[in-house]
Amino acid sequence: MMEQRYVKPTATHVAAELLDKKPGVRVPILTREEAQNHKVMLNEKEVLHSHRLYWFGRRTQDIVFSLLALVVLSPLLLTTYAAIWIDSPGASPIFTQQRVGRNGKLFKMYKFRTMYVNAEENGPSLSSEDDLRVTPFGRIMRKYRLDELPQFWNVLKGDMSLVGPRPERKYFID
Repeated sequence: MMEQRYVKPTATHVAAELLDKKPGVRVPILTREEAQNHKVMLNEKEVLHSHRLYWFGRRTQDIVFSLLALVVLSPLLLTTYAAIWIDSPGASPIFTQQRVGRNGKLFKMYKFRTMYVNAEENGPSLSSEDDLRVTPFGRIMRKYRLDELPQFWNVLKGDMSLVGPRPERKYFID
């Protein structure tokens, strides 16, 4: 009888094992116990995320759902835009903010303006529920998260994803 030999798993081996699951196809791979004995760390989530098919499906999902959301919510987006334009004359209803995305890539995130113009002239600070910098209509938008709706455009552009961590401001990361 021939001795079963195992190879140190690579992302390709683990992906084949986890994704294909074809009967009769055997990829030599360490068991969990053997991997722990050899101090090999297997992170199945990381391996799955490195698979091209996973990212293709995820990006397709982002495009379809963000396009659908922008079309269906367009009357609400236009109404909110007009209300902000009336509430804050002279200010752009769309607020852009530098955020840090995947792999440290900087991008402009779009939101509806909820604060007065030059609200952060003393430097960035985290907002609270009773923040004096927030406009009256901004409080309503924040309560129902309407200020976040323009971010569907960021998802459509590929700056963000519908699923995943929220991109943070570089100021708070540094």
